Amino acid sequence: MLTTLLKNKRFLVVDDEQATVEIVKEVLNSNGAKATGLMNPEKCMSMIAQDKYDGVILDRYMPQMDGLEVLQQLQANAQTKEIPVVMLTGESSEPEIKRAIEAGAVGYVAKPFTPKSFLSQLEKILKPKEEERLRALEEAKRIAMAAAQGAENKAEKGEEKSD
Repeated sequence: MLTTLLKNKRFLVVDDEQATVEIVKEVLNSNGAKATGLMNPEKCMSMIAQDKYDGVILDRYMPQMDGLEVLQQLQANAQTKEIPVVMLTGESSEPEIKRAIEAGAVGYVAKPFTPKSFLSQLEKILKPKEEERLRALEEAKRIAMAAAQGAENKAEKGEEKSD
């Protein structure tokens, strides 16, 4: 199921540690996603402006710019505030997690992490969004079918009158 959820989803991975960027990209890409890495958080907004991402994996503590600052910028921008952000950090205290969630993060993964725990957190985030998308698609199909049926009924009544 997770591979289906990740298939062709685009993620931006932002972390000042190259090894972490590469590991997260590999986990995502090997499960059907398309991940791009970035080590400079100051470039995050311009990267997101260039490409549409389905999610951002964001380190909390980086020397150039704090991850919460990046998150706040994303939340303050109408075009990026709906992009789900998962914080990825070595800090796992309850107040730190609470601060990230209150700032708008939809998930929190503590380092070190296993690919399985990382993917499990992503599934919790993506599954409800995918189910919502599928419900909306089904509703659109139902409306289209009802409209087509209504047009067909109207056409049949028009034919009966002309007989």
